Amino acid sequence: MVLTSGAWSRTFETTAVLQPEQGSFCKGSRCYRGSLRLEKLGPGIALVDQVSLEEYLLGVVPGEIGRKLDWHFFEAIRAQAIVARTYALRSIGQYPGKPWDVRDDVRDQVYEGLKGEDSICSRAVRSTRGQILVDGQGKPIDAYYHSTSGGHTADIAEVWPQKNAQSYLRGIPDTAPDGRAWGGASPVAEWSERWPIKQLHDSVRRDLTEALGHKVDPGKVKSLRLEGRDSSGRAKKLVVVGEKGTFEVLSDRIRWALRRPAKGRPILRSSRFELDIVNGEYLAEGTGYGHGVGMSQNGAMGRAYAGQTFQQILSAYYPGAVLRILE
Repeated sequence: MVLTSGAWSRTFETTAVLQPEQGSFCKGSRCYRGSLRLEKLGPGIALVDQVSLEEYLLGVVPGEIGRKLDWHFFEAIRAQAIVARTYALRSIGQYPGKPWDVRDDVRDQVYEGLKGEDSICSRAVRSTRGQILVDGQGKPIDAYYHSTSGGHTADIAEVWPQKNAQSYLRGIPDTAPDGRAWGGASPVAEWSERWPIKQLHDSVRRDLTEALGHKVDPGKVKSLRLEGRDSSGRAKKLVVVGEKGTFEVLSDRIRWALRRPAKGRPILRSSRFELDIVNGEYLAEGTGYGHGVGMSQNGAMGRAYAGQTFQQILSAYYPGAVLRILE
């Protein structure tokens, strides 16, 4: 998508722009607000949805936080709308030379167009129109968020040391006054996975290149172990001992090395876990879902259910960030 929102909009030389009279268009079974831009890209043509920021959010918020939610969670949905708006603005121009600002999947934010819209989420978007989070210089923050913290969010410097550290992305305790995690009611708040030893060793050998970001071959894997914990309780390091050497997978990339034994082999839910060998199998027991940086969506819903406002939710997860209304 190309997003249009005042000073943050940008343009490319387009091959063609199709502006439907009804303000939406369809591609196959999926329909979208805005107009369709056909952009020359290499030897082919890219189909790009050019849509206003507020209309884009109508198709994003439900896919990120959920549909048909109880009204008790409305303040969390409003918080999600502001975070998604901020994330989108911060992302404009992130793909130099490409005719789009954001992708429509988890690489940026899930965008499902008209069919993904939901009445409660639409109301949350409209009731927070133009509101974003900014840093001390008045710039949109890096508004990262995740599903479930497991009781403590993560510090960006510990999860992604290659990214710029931000004071508003420090790890915080994410627990209610009674000590329970705010997102503890979620079915993914606590989890476990089991693998036969050989199965996990073979899986890690296959996935180590992706986890490390460069080609490696450890040979036959002999053992796996976790070393160290960061301030949020997440594993710092996975040590892979193979026939051809020892390799270390750091922080969040551990999730790519230890894929779940399920259809599609998804990555591990969280790096906040323990790994042991029990009865001839590897056993991982953990809490949380996602990278842990920024707002916990299930934590936000727990806070909203307890009566917190979207302002309180956002100030908890992004300490020091300030709400601002776009002109």
